[in-house]
Amino acid sequence: MSILDARFPLLALAFACTAPALLPGPAGSGPNDPEPGEDPVTETGNPKRVTGVTVEVGFTSPTGVEASGAVVTASAGTAVLRDIELDLPSGQDCTKIDFELSEPARCIDDAIVIEGPLVIDLYNRTSQPDLSNLALPEGTYRRIDMRFDPDSAPDEVSLRLLTEVSIDDVPTMVELALEINEDARFESPNGIFVSDSSALLALLDLDVILADTPLVDCASTLGSPGSTITIDDDSNCRDVEEAISDALKESFDLDDGDDD
Repeated sequence: MSILDARFPLLALAFACTAPALLPGPAGSGPNDPEPGEDPVTETGNPKRVTGVTVEVGFTSPTGVEASGAVVTASAGTAVLRDIELDLPSGQDCTKIDFELSEPARCIDDAIVIEGPLVIDLYNRTSQPDLSNLALPEGTYRRIDMRFDPDSAPDEVSLRLLTEVSIDDVPTMVELALEINEDARFESPNGIFVSDSSALLALLDLDVILADTPLVDCASTLGSPGSTITIDDDSNCRDVEEAISDALKESFDLDDGDDD
């Protein structure tokens, strides 16, 4: 027992009670903690395998406005893709993936590539093969690219839309059957954190796709109002395909599919 303990027991007790405690530091301060903003990894330093991940491609809304100002409503849509490429979360690359990915996905450099041909039902947001139960590395995904590819389609039509639009105040069905050969990019500035049973939703905005597309002007030269009109490579309406191809070069939204 020290002299302080013996002569001033209450003072010694007060010092003991007010001594600063060792508290845990903020995230990233410990020797094994991830840095702030980093994605979690396993004890081996590799990303965790998560399952039940869904990748969906579809319309933000089935309606859009074309170049003349007419409202276009899609009732069906199909895209044929060569592949879908998901950029891996920051700091990850294929050397750190120590588990098998779900078919038809494979890791190339710093991306997960879902190999096609992939047939996408844009209206119902389904696909063949099915992309609703993938195994992927856990982490924050910020970008998806997909390639519309006529060579992957049996009839070389990589984008088919069945739409209705008013021509001379008459509802008219217009089918687009286009040989689009273009990449579309989907991005989320803050990223979508993917864990078990997460969803990555790539949203095509028809307002963006149709904004400069002279759909009504072209359809009016091919058929009468009230009929079913097809716009394809033989229709002498190259402006339609070129406008849609150019629009696909824009960046579209990548969402988590959670309306909350």
